[in-house]
Amino acid sequence: ANPPSTSLVAYQQGMYNKAQVDDNAASAELLVGIGEPVYLLAAGLDTMGLKKVTIEAVSGGLIRQEGTLSASVSVENDTPRNQSNEIVSPKNAVVIGDVEFNQPDQPVVVRATSEDWAGNVSITPTIVIRPLPLPVARISANRTRIDRGDPVTLTYESENADEVLINGVTQSTLNGQQTINPNFSADYILEVKNQVGTARDTVTVEVTPPPAMPNIRVFNVNPTNLEEGE
Repeated sequence: ANPPSTSLVAYQQGMYNKAQVDDNAASAELLVGIGEPVYLLAAGLDTMGLKKVTIEAVSGGLIRQEGTLSASVSVENDTPRNQSNEIVSPKNAVVIGDVEFNQPDQPVVVRATSEDWAGNVSITPTIVIRPLPLPVARISANRTRIDRGDPVTLTYESENADEVLINGVTQSTLNGQQTINPNFSADYILEVKNQVGTARDTVTVEVTPPPAMPNIRVFNVNPTNLEEGE
């Protein structure tokens, strides 16, 4: 008989970042920020009836399910029988859990298995869940209130960065300074990106408008006729 089929997904909240393997896939890798939660979901299917699905932490950590930590978590189907004493076990099962890292900056390796009632087993390739440092962004201005056109020096710093932008413009260095001469008040937004996230910081420079020019509404001369020298 053919063995059951098995799939495993490691993912972050909302499934925006995930890695998936099944019987026919190669091993996969999931990059996550250090300290961010990672969830696991394994599913098994066997047309003749599935006995059990298991998620196993191969190395680097444990799996939490309902507050309990262990090296593996399983869901096992009952073995109901019909009136003819035939097994009519469900054909599928799903097991979930989340990852507990032994070391916050070290990877965890997981895989899933499925077993049918005939003893056939399928094992997925592994998923390596690799935590990386999240980016850090800092931006400041030497003056945050100026007269129109005065120079301002912006200083920006990043950590764990692959790309740095200020107000959407990519910067040539990961840390640096630039001098600007604003005519209007504005926010300067620093974005720092890497493979696992984006960090932002903002500094506001307020520009004081120049005083209004006097508005002469009426101009009178008295007397209106003058002799030379008067």
